[in-house]
Amino acid sequence: MNNLEFQTKILSDYFGIDKKEFKQRNILNPTFNKDVRLFIDPMLLKTSSYEIFNTIARDKYEKFFNNLCDRILITKELQGIDKEKAQKGIIQDLRFSEQKGLCLGFSRYSTSGRGTGKEISKTLFNSAEKLICKGSENTGIFSVLFLLEEGFGPDYISDMTAHIIVNELAIFTETIASDLKIPTREYLINGIRYNLPKHPLYNTYLFFVPKDILSPLNNVLDAKDTLERFSGEAEDNDFIRQRINHDIADILQKATKNKSRLSELKKEAKNYILDNETALSKLRTFINEDQKQPYDFNKDILGIDIIAQLTELFQEVKPIIDTKKCDEDIIDDIISGFVNTIENNNKILRDLENKKEDSWQNAFFLYCKRTCAENNIDISPEAETGLGPVDFKLSRGHNFKILIEMKLSSNPQYLKGLEKQLEAYKKCFQQVKKSYYLYIDIEQDSIKSDERKQKLLNKKKELNIDSNIIFINGKIKPSASKLK
Repeated sequence: MNNLEFQTKILSDYFGIDKKEFKQRNILNPTFNKDVRLFIDPMLLKTSSYEIFNTIARDKYEKFFNNLCDRILITKELQGIDKEKAQKGIIQDLRFSEQKGLCLGFSRYSTSGRGTGKEISKTLFNSAEKLICKGSENTGIFSVLFLLEEGFGPDYISDMTAHIIVNELAIFTETIASDLKIPTREYLINGIRYNLPKHPLYNTYLFFVPKDILSPLNNVLDAKDTLERFSGEAEDNDFIRQRINHDIADILQKATKNKSRLSELKKEAKNYILDNETALSKLRTFINEDQKQPYDFNKDILGIDIIAQLTELFQEVKPIIDTKKCDEDIIDDIISGFVNTIENNNKILRDLENKKEDSWQNAFFLYCKRTCAENNIDISPEAETGLGPVDFKLSRGHNFKILIEMKLSSNPQYLKGLEKQLEAYKKCFQQVKKSYYLYIDIEQDSIKSDERKQKLLNKKKELNIDSNIIFINGKIKPSASKLK
Protein backbone atom coordinates (compact mmCIF):
# COMPACT_ATOMS: atom_id res chain seq x y z
CA MET A 1 0.00 0.00 0.00
CA ASN A 2 1.51 3.36 -0.99
CA ASN A 3 1.65 6.53 1.05
CA LEU A 4 -1.33 8.11 -0.68
CA GLU A 5 -3.57 5.21 0.27
CA PHE A 6 -2.32 5.30 3.85
CA GLN A 7 -3.20 8.96 4.20
CA THR A 8 -6.89 8.38 3.64
CA LYS A 9 -7.43 4.79 4.72
CA ILE A 10 -9.78 4.19 7.65
CA LEU A 11 -9.29 1.25 9.98
CA SER A 12 -12.37 -0.66 8.89
CA ASP A 13 -11.24 -0.58 5.25
CA TYR A 14 -7.69 -1.56 6.19
CA PHE A 15 -8.95 -4.63 8.05
CA GLY A 16 -11.56 -5.41 5.39
CA ILE A 17 -14.50 -4.93 7.75
CA ASP A 18 -17.81 -3.21 7.06
CA LYS A 19 -17.65 0.18 8.80
CA LYS A 20 -21.13 -0.54 10.18
CA GLU A 21 -19.47 -3.02 12.56
CA PHE A 22 -17.55 -0.14 14.15
CA LYS A 23 -20.64 2.07 14.23
CA GLN A 24 -22.79 -0.62 15.89
CA ARG A 25 -20.21 -0.99 18.66
CA ASN A 26 -19.81 2.79 18.97
CA ILE A 27 -16.07 2.50 18.30
CA LEU A 28 -13.89 5.16 16.70
CA ASN A 29 -13.03 4.30 13.09
CA PRO A 30 -10.12 6.68 12.37
CA THR A 31 -7.62 7.20 9.63
CA PHE A 32 -4.53 5.64 11.11
CA ASN A 33 -1.71 7.91 10.00
CA LYS A 34 -3.45 11.17 10.82
CA ASP A 35 -4.42 11.96 14.39
CA VAL A 36 -8.12 12.41 15.06
CA ARG A 37 -8.60 15.70 16.90
CA LEU A 38 -10.24 14.11 19.92
CA PHE A 39 -8.90 13.06 23.31
CA ILE A 40 -9.75 10.55 26.01
CA ASP A 41 -11.59 12.58 28.62
CA PRO A 42 -11.32 11.01 32.09
CA MET A 43 -14.50 12.81 33.13
CA LEU A 44 -16.41 10.69 30.59
CA LEU A 45 -15.24 7.32 31.90
CA LYS A 46 -18.08 7.18 34.41
CA THR A 47 -20.76 7.49 31.69
CA SER A 48 -19.31 5.05 29.15
CA SER A 49 -21.65 2.30 28.00
CA TYR A 50 -18.83 -0.22 28.49
CA GLU A 51 -18.42 -1.52 32.05
CA ILE A 52 -14.66 -1.92 31.70
CA PHE A 53 -14.44 1.88 31.40
CA ASN A 54 -17.31 3.11 33.59
CA THR A 55 -16.24 0.94 36.52
CA ILE A 56 -12.77 -0.60 36.27
CA ALA A 57 -10.95 2.14 34.34
CA ARG A 58 -12.64 4.93 36.27
CA ASP A 59 -11.73 3.34 39.60
CA LYS A 60 -8.16 2.83 38.46
CA TYR A 61 -7.88 6.49 37.38
CA GLU A 62 -9.13 7.75 40.75
CA LYS A 63 -6.85 5.40 42.69
CA PHE A 64 -3.85 6.57 40.68
CA PHE A 65 -4.28 10.17 41.82
CA ASN A 66 -5.30 9.31 45.36
CA ASN A 67 -2.07 7.32 45.61
CA LEU A 68 -0.08 10.24 44.21
CA CYS A 69 -1.60 12.55 46.81
CA ASP A 70 -0.71 10.13 49.59
CA ARG A 71 2.87 9.95 48.31
CA ILE A 72 3.12 13.73 48.14
CA LEU A 73 1.90 13.99 51.73
CA ILE A 74 4.51 11.44 52.85
CA THR A 75 7.33 13.48 51.25
CA LYS A 76 6.48 16.29 53.66
CA GLU A 77 7.89 14.18 56.51
CA LEU A 78 11.07 13.19 54.67
CA GLN A 79 14.42 14.94 54.74
CA GLY A 80 17.48 15.31 52.50
CA ILE A 81 18.22 12.69 49.87
CA ASP A 82 15.15 10.60 50.78
CA LYS A 83 12.88 13.58 50.16
CA GLU A 84 14.61 14.40 46.88
CA LYS A 85 14.31 10.81 45.61
CA ALA A 86 10.63 10.61 46.56
CA GLN A 87 9.84 13.87 44.81
CA LYS A 88 11.72 12.83 41.66
CA GLY A 89 9.77 9.58 41.62
CA ILE A 90 6.44 11.39 41.74
CA ILE A 91 7.49 13.86 39.04
CA GLN A 92 8.56 10.95 36.85
CA ASP A 93 5.15 9.34 37.35
CA LEU A 94 3.53 12.54 36.05
CA ARG A 95 5.32 12.23 32.70
CA PHE A 96 3.32 10.47 30.02
CA SER A 97 4.30 9.61 26.46
CA GLU A 98 1.68 9.59 23.73
CA GLN A 99 0.20 6.26 22.68
CA LYS A 100 0.66 6.04 18.91
CA GLY A 101 -1.90 3.28 18.75
CA LEU A 102 -4.76 5.57 19.76
CA CYS A 103 -4.64 7.76 16.61
CA LEU A 104 -5.67 10.73 18.75
CA GLY A 105 -4.04 14.11 19.24
CA PHE A 106 -2.96 17.33 17.57
CA SER A 107 -0.93 16.02 14.62
CA ARG A 108 -2.78 16.28 11.34
CA TYR A 109 -0.71 13.96 9.18
CA SER A 110 1.07 11.78 11.70
CA THR A 111 0.23 9.81 14.84
CA SER A 112 3.73 9.93 16.24
CA GLY A 113 3.55 11.51 19.68
CA ARG A 114 5.72 14.10 21.32
CA GLY A 115 5.27 13.12 24.97
CA THR A 116 5.19 15.26 28.10
CA GLY A 117 8.28 17.08 29.35
CA LYS A 118 9.85 17.09 32.77
CA GLU A 119 9.16 20.80 33.40
CA ILE A 120 5.41 20.41 32.92
CA SER A 121 5.21 17.46 35.32
CA LYS A 122 7.38 19.34 37.82
CA THR A 123 5.02 22.34 37.72
CA LEU A 124 2.07 20.06 38.35
CA PHE A 125 3.83 18.40 41.27
CA ASN A 126 4.75 21.74 42.89
CA SER A 127 1.15 23.01 42.81
CA ALA A 128 -0.24 19.71 44.12
CA GLU A 129 2.35 19.64 46.90
CA LYS A 130 1.44 23.18 47.94
CA LEU A 131 -2.25 22.28 48.21
CA ILE A 132 -1.83 18.95 49.95
CA CYS A 133 0.64 20.29 52.49
CA LYS A 134 -1.88 23.05 53.27
CA GLY A 135 -4.33 20.33 54.27
CA SER A 136 -6.55 20.18 51.19
CA GLU A 137 -8.55 17.01 50.64
CA ASN A 138 -6.95 14.65 48.15
CA THR A 139 -9.93 13.78 46.00
CA GLY A 140 -10.19 15.84 42.83
CA ILE A 141 -7.27 18.23 43.42
CA PHE A 142 -5.66 17.26 40.14
CA SER A 143 -8.84 17.91 38.14
CA VAL A 144 -8.69 21.55 39.32
CA LEU A 145 -4.98 21.80 38.52
CA PHE A 146 -5.49 20.39 35.01
CA LEU A 147 -8.02 23.16 34.44
CA LEU A 148 -6.02 26.08 35.82
CA GLU A 149 -2.35 25.24 35.28
CA GLU A 150 -0.81 26.74 32.17
CA GLY A 151 0.51 24.15 29.74
CA PHE A 152 -1.89 21.34 30.63
CA GLY A 153 -4.06 20.81 27.59
CA PRO A 154 -6.28 17.99 26.38
CA ASP A 155 -3.28 16.25 24.79
CA TYR A 156 -1.61 15.87 28.20
CA ILE A 157 -4.83 14.72 29.83
CA SER A 158 -5.41 12.14 27.08
CA ASP A 159 -1.85 10.79 27.26
CA MET A 160 -2.11 10.65 31.03
CA THR A 161 -5.46 8.85 31.01
CA ALA A 162 -4.34 6.36 28.37
CA HIS A 163 -1.21 5.64 30.42
CA ILE A 164 -3.27 4.96 33.55
CA ILE A 165 -5.91 2.76 31.89
CA VAL A 166 -3.65 1.17 29.25
CA ASN A 167 -4.46 -2.37 30.43
CA GLU A 168 -8.20 -1.72 30.17
CA LEU A 169 -7.71 -0.34 26.65
CA ALA A 170 -5.77 -3.51 25.80
CA ILE A 171 -8.48 -5.82 27.18
CA PHE A 172 -11.17 -3.89 25.31
CA THR A 173 -9.18 -4.01 22.05
CA GLU A 174 -8.41 -7.70 22.45
CA THR A 175 -12.12 -8.44 22.85
CA ILE A 176 -13.15 -6.36 19.83
CA ALA A 177 -10.39 -7.83 17.66
CA SER A 178 -11.49 -11.35 18.56
CA ASP A 179 -15.15 -10.49 17.92
CA LEU A 180 -14.39 -9.02 14.48
CA LYS A 181 -11.79 -11.71 13.63
CA ILE A 182 -9.04 -9.13 13.14
CA PRO A 183 -5.49 -10.56 12.94
CA THR A 184 -3.43 -9.93 16.09
CA ARG A 185 0.05 -10.28 17.51
CA GLU A 186 1.21 -10.82 21.06
CA TYR A 187 2.36 -7.70 22.92
CA LEU A 188 3.61 -7.26 26.48
CA ILE A 189 2.06 -4.34 28.39
CA ASN A 190 2.88 -3.77 32.05
CA GLY A 191 4.03 -7.39 32.31
CA ILE A 192 0.81 -8.83 30.83
CA ARG A 193 0.54 -10.42 27.37
CA TYR A 194 -2.26 -9.27 25.07
CA ASN A 195 -3.24 -10.26 21.54
CA LEU A 196 -3.68 -6.94 19.73
CA PRO A 197 -3.80 -5.74 16.10
CA LYS A 198 -0.55 -4.32 14.77
CA HIS A 199 -0.58 -0.64 13.88
CA PRO A 200 -0.50 -0.36 10.05
CA LEU A 201 2.40 2.14 10.13
CA TYR A 202 4.37 1.54 13.30
CA ASN A 203 5.97 -1.43 14.98
CA THR A 204 3.51 -1.30 17.85
CA TYR A 205 -0.02 -2.30 18.72
CA LEU A 206 -3.26 -0.55 17.86
CA PHE A 207 -6.04 0.32 20.32
CA PHE A 208 -9.76 0.50 19.67
CA VAL A 209 -11.49 3.28 21.61
CA PRO A 210 -15.21 3.72 22.35
CA LYS A 211 -16.60 7.00 21.08
CA ASP A 212 -18.37 7.78 24.35
CA ILE A 213 -15.12 8.55 26.23
CA LEU A 214 -13.88 11.03 23.61
CA SER A 215 -14.12 14.82 23.74
CA PRO A 216 -13.04 17.30 21.06
CA LEU A 217 -9.63 18.93 21.40
CA ASN A 218 -11.26 22.15 22.45
CA ASN A 219 -9.57 25.38 21.61
CA VAL A 220 -8.23 27.51 24.44
CA LEU A 221 -11.69 28.49 25.67
CA ASP A 222 -12.27 25.25 27.60
CA ALA A 223 -11.08 26.61 30.97
CA LYS A 224 -12.96 29.86 30.49
CA ASP A 225 -16.14 27.98 29.64
CA THR A 226 -15.88 25.83 32.78
CA LEU A 227 -15.30 28.87 35.01
CA GLU A 228 -18.24 30.67 33.41
CA ARG A 229 -20.55 27.73 34.06
CA PHE A 230 -19.22 27.42 37.59
CA SER A 231 -19.77 31.10 38.40
CA GLY A 232 -23.19 31.00 36.76
CA GLU A 233 -24.54 28.32 39.09
CA ALA A 234 -26.25 30.01 42.02
CA GLU A 235 -27.53 28.37 45.20
CA ASP A 236 -30.07 30.58 46.96
CA ASN A 237 -29.34 29.16 50.40
CA ASP A 238 -25.58 29.03 50.09
CA PHE A 239 -24.09 32.45 50.79
CA ILE A 240 -20.52 31.13 50.57
CA ARG A 241 -21.18 29.58 47.17
CA GLN A 242 -22.75 32.83 45.94
CA ARG A 243 -19.75 34.83 47.13
CA ILE A 244 -17.33 32.52 45.36
CA ASN A 245 -19.44 32.65 42.21
CA HIS A 246 -19.36 36.45 42.39
CA ASP A 247 -15.58 36.50 42.84
CA ILE A 248 -14.99 34.20 39.86
CA ALA A 249 -17.44 36.22 37.77
CA ASP A 250 -15.46 39.38 38.62
CA ILE A 251 -12.24 37.70 37.48
CA LEU A 252 -13.89 36.70 34.20
CA GLN A 253 -15.35 40.17 33.62
CA LYS A 254 -12.02 41.83 34.31
CA ALA A 255 -10.24 39.44 31.95
CA THR A 256 -12.80 40.18 29.21
CA LYS A 257 -12.57 43.94 29.75
CA ASN A 258 -8.77 43.90 29.63
CA LYS A 259 -8.74 41.42 26.73
CA SER A 260 -6.54 39.14 28.80
CA ARG A 261 -5.06 36.00 27.32
CA LEU A 262 -6.28 32.68 28.64
CA SER A 263 -2.96 32.15 30.46
CA GLU A 264 -3.53 35.39 32.41
CA LEU A 265 -7.12 34.41 33.25
CA LYS A 266 -5.97 30.98 34.44
CA LYS A 267 -3.27 32.52 36.62
CA GLU A 268 -5.65 34.92 38.36
CA ALA A 269 -8.32 32.26 38.88
CA LYS A 270 -5.70 29.81 40.13
CA ASN A 271 -4.27 32.30 42.64
CA TYR A 272 -7.76 33.01 43.99
CA ILE A 273 -8.86 29.37 44.22
CA LEU A 274 -5.62 27.94 45.59
CA ASP A 275 -5.64 30.51 48.41
CA ASN A 276 -9.28 29.83 49.23
CA GLU A 277 -9.92 26.27 50.49
CA THR A 278 -13.70 26.69 50.22
CA ALA A 279 -13.46 27.92 46.64
CA LEU A 280 -11.14 25.03 45.81
CA SER A 281 -13.58 22.54 47.32
CA LYS A 282 -16.54 24.03 45.44
CA LEU A 283 -14.77 24.07 42.08
CA ARG A 284 -13.43 20.56 42.66
CA THR A 285 -16.95 19.27 43.31
CA PHE A 286 -18.31 21.13 40.29
CA ILE A 287 -15.71 19.66 37.92
CA ASN A 288 -16.12 16.11 39.20
CA GLU A 289 -19.93 16.25 39.05
CA ASP A 290 -20.14 18.18 35.80
CA GLN A 291 -22.23 16.28 33.27
CA LYS A 292 -19.87 16.45 30.32
CA GLN A 293 -20.96 15.17 26.95
CA PRO A 294 -18.78 13.23 24.52
CA TYR A 295 -18.10 14.49 21.03
CA ASP A 296 -21.29 14.56 18.95
CA PHE A 297 -20.57 12.24 16.02
CA ASN A 298 -24.03 12.94 14.57
CA LYS A 299 -23.25 16.61 13.96
CA ASP A 300 -19.53 15.83 13.50
CA ILE A 301 -18.43 19.44 13.04
CA LEU A 302 -14.78 18.35 13.03
CA GLY A 303 -15.41 16.01 10.12
CA ILE A 304 -14.07 12.93 11.91
CA ASP A 305 -16.15 10.60 9.74
CA ILE A 306 -15.88 12.70 6.58
CA ILE A 307 -13.18 10.58 4.95
CA ALA A 308 -15.31 7.44 5.16
CA GLN A 309 -18.31 9.31 3.72
CA LEU A 310 -16.45 11.08 0.93
CA THR A 311 -14.43 8.03 -0.09
CA GLU A 312 -17.67 6.30 -1.07
CA LEU A 313 -18.95 9.36 -2.95
CA PHE A 314 -15.71 9.98 -4.85
CA GLN A 315 -15.52 6.34 -5.92
CA GLU A 316 -18.37 7.23 -8.28
CA VAL A 317 -16.37 10.13 -9.73
CA LYS A 318 -13.71 9.36 -12.32
CA PRO A 319 -11.98 12.51 -13.64
CA ILE A 320 -11.29 12.39 -17.36
CA ILE A 321 -7.73 13.56 -17.91
CA ASP A 322 -5.94 14.03 -21.22
CA THR A 323 -2.56 12.51 -20.43
CA LYS A 324 -1.06 14.09 -23.57
CA LYS A 325 -1.25 17.48 -21.90
CA CYS A 326 1.63 19.00 -19.96
CA ASP A 327 1.72 18.63 -16.16
CA GLU A 328 0.47 22.18 -15.54
CA ASP A 329 -2.59 21.63 -17.75
CA ILE A 330 -3.28 18.24 -16.15
CA ILE A 331 -3.33 19.87 -12.71
CA ASP A 332 -5.55 22.66 -14.07
CA ASP A 333 -7.99 19.99 -15.24
CA ILE A 334 -7.86 18.15 -11.89
CA ILE A 335 -8.67 21.35 -9.99
CA SER A 336 -11.42 22.27 -12.44
CA GLY A 337 -12.88 18.79 -12.06
CA PHE A 338 -12.86 19.15 -8.27
CA VAL A 339 -14.66 22.51 -8.48
CA ASN A 340 -17.27 21.12 -10.86
CA THR A 341 -17.81 18.00 -8.74
CA ILE A 342 -18.21 19.97 -5.50
CA GLU A 343 -20.48 22.65 -6.89
CA ASN A 344 -22.83 20.21 -8.61
CA ASN A 345 -23.22 17.50 -5.99
CA ASN A 346 -25.51 18.40 -3.10
CA LYS A 347 -24.79 15.07 -1.43
CA ILE A 348 -21.12 16.00 -1.07
CA LEU A 349 -22.03 19.54 -0.02
CA ARG A 350 -24.37 18.22 2.68
CA ASP A 351 -21.57 16.04 4.06
CA LEU A 352 -19.32 19.12 4.16
CA GLU A 353 -21.97 21.49 5.53
CA ASN A 354 -20.90 23.19 8.79
CA LYS A 355 -17.58 21.35 8.73
CA LYS A 356 -14.25 22.98 9.44
CA GLU A 357 -11.58 23.76 6.85
CA ASP A 358 -9.82 20.43 7.49
CA SER A 359 -12.79 18.57 6.02
CA TRP A 360 -12.69 20.55 2.77
CA GLN A 361 -8.97 19.91 2.51
CA ASN A 362 -9.63 16.20 3.00
CA ALA A 363 -12.25 16.36 0.24
CA PHE A 364 -9.73 17.92 -2.16
CA PHE A 365 -7.11 15.33 -1.29
CA LEU A 366 -9.52 12.41 -1.70
CA TYR A 367 -10.63 13.71 -5.08
CA CYS A 368 -7.11 14.32 -6.38
CA LYS A 369 -5.07 11.45 -4.96
CA ARG A 370 -6.08 8.72 -7.41
CA THR A 371 -5.74 10.88 -10.51
CA CYS A 372 -2.43 12.29 -9.33
CA ALA A 373 -1.09 8.80 -8.68
CA GLU A 374 -2.20 7.59 -12.12
CA ASN A 375 -0.32 10.51 -13.70
CA ASN A 376 2.80 10.05 -11.57
CA ILE A 377 2.20 13.33 -9.76
CA ASP A 378 2.98 13.38 -6.05
CA ILE A 379 0.48 15.22 -3.84
CA SER A 380 1.69 16.12 -0.35
CA PRO A 381 -0.78 17.56 2.17
CA GLU A 382 0.60 19.90 4.83
CA ALA A 383 3.97 20.14 3.08
CA GLU A 384 6.44 21.87 5.39
CA THR A 385 8.00 25.04 3.98
CA GLY A 386 10.08 26.24 6.91
CA LEU A 387 7.57 29.03 7.53
CA GLY A 388 4.70 26.67 8.21
CA PRO A 389 2.87 24.05 6.16
CA VAL A 390 1.33 24.87 2.80
CA ASP A 391 -1.98 23.03 2.38
CA PHE A 392 -0.84 21.06 -0.69
CA LYS A 393 2.29 20.62 -2.77
CA LEU A 394 1.95 18.79 -6.07
CA SER A 395 5.20 17.79 -7.72
CA ARG A 396 6.89 15.59 -10.26
CA GLY A 397 10.56 15.28 -9.47
CA HIS A 398 12.70 18.20 -8.31
CA ASN A 399 11.95 20.63 -11.12
CA PHE A 400 8.16 20.83 -11.04
CA LYS A 401 6.10 22.04 -8.08
CA ILE A 402 2.58 23.43 -7.70
CA LEU A 403 1.45 24.98 -4.40
CA ILE A 404 -2.16 25.18 -3.26
CA GLU A 405 -3.60 27.05 -0.29
CA MET A 406 -7.26 26.65 0.66
CA LYS A 407 -9.47 28.86 2.82
CA LEU A 408 -13.13 28.90 3.79
CA SER A 409 -14.92 32.25 3.54
CA SER A 410 -15.66 31.91 7.27
CA ASN A 411 -11.93 32.01 8.04
CA PRO A 412 -11.03 35.54 9.24
CA GLN A 413 -7.54 34.98 7.79
CA TYR A 414 -8.82 34.52 4.24
CA LEU A 415 -7.01 37.64 2.93
CA LYS A 416 -3.81 36.76 4.77
CA GLY A 417 -3.89 33.34 3.12
CA LEU A 418 -3.51 34.95 -0.29
CA GLU A 419 -1.32 38.00 0.32
CA LYS A 420 1.06 36.60 2.95
CA GLN A 421 0.92 32.84 3.50
CA LEU A 422 0.93 31.60 -0.08
CA GLU A 423 3.37 34.28 -1.23
CA ALA A 424 5.79 33.38 1.58
CA TYR A 425 5.49 29.65 0.89
CA LYS A 426 6.34 30.16 -2.79
CA LYS A 427 9.70 31.66 -1.80
CA CYS A 428 10.58 28.57 0.22
CA PHE A 429 10.62 26.21 -2.77
CA GLN A 430 12.61 26.18 -5.97
CA GLN A 431 10.96 25.48 -9.30
CA VAL A 432 7.41 26.50 -8.31
CA LYS A 433 5.66 26.59 -11.66
CA LYS A 434 2.27 27.74 -10.47
CA SER A 435 0.23 28.44 -7.35
CA TYR A 436 -3.47 28.36 -6.59
CA TYR A 437 -5.59 29.94 -3.91
CA LEU A 438 -8.83 27.98 -3.46
CA TYR A 439 -11.49 30.15 -1.81
CA ILE A 440 -14.60 28.23 -0.74
CA ASP A 441 -17.59 30.52 -0.43
CA ILE A 442 -20.04 29.32 2.22
CA GLU A 443 -21.33 32.82 3.04
CA GLN A 444 -25.14 32.95 2.96
CA ASP A 445 -25.23 36.74 2.73
CA SER A 446 -24.74 37.42 -1.00
CA ILE A 447 -23.63 41.02 -0.46
CA LYS A 448 -20.94 40.00 2.03
CA SER A 449 -19.97 37.14 -0.28
CA ASP A 450 -19.43 39.49 -3.23
CA GLU A 451 -17.53 41.98 -1.04
CA ARG A 452 -15.04 39.35 0.13
CA LYS A 453 -14.45 38.02 -3.35
CA GLN A 454 -13.80 41.54 -4.60
CA LYS A 455 -11.35 42.17 -1.75
CA LEU A 456 -9.36 39.15 -2.86
CA LEU A 457 -9.34 40.29 -6.49
CA ASN A 458 -8.33 43.82 -5.47
CA LYS A 459 -5.52 42.50 -3.27
CA LYS A 460 -4.24 40.29 -6.09
CA LYS A 461 -4.15 43.30 -8.43
CA GLU A 462 -2.73 45.70 -5.82
CA LEU A 463 0.20 43.43 -4.92
CA ASN A 464 0.62 42.01 -8.43
CA ILE A 465 0.14 38.47 -7.10
CA ASP A 466 0.48 35.83 -9.81
CA SER A 467 -1.35 33.05 -7.90
CA ASN A 468 -4.57 31.83 -9.50
CA ILE A 469 -7.65 32.52 -7.37
CA ILE A 470 -10.28 29.80 -7.75
CA PHE A 471 -13.69 30.63 -6.30
CA ILE A 472 -15.70 27.59 -5.23
CA ASN A 473 -19.39 27.84 -4.37
CA GLY A 474 -19.70 25.63 -1.28
CA LYS A 475 -23.37 26.32 -0.61
CA ILE A 476 -26.04 23.67 -1.06
CA LYS A 477 -28.10 24.36 -4.17
CA PRO A 478 -31.90 24.44 -4.13
CA SER A 479 -33.51 21.35 -5.62
CA ALA A 480 -34.97 21.60 -9.11
CA SER A 481 -38.49 21.41 -7.70
CA LYS A 482 -37.89 24.59 -5.69
CA LEU A 483 -36.49 26.61 -8.60
CA LYS A 484 -38.92 29.03 -10.19
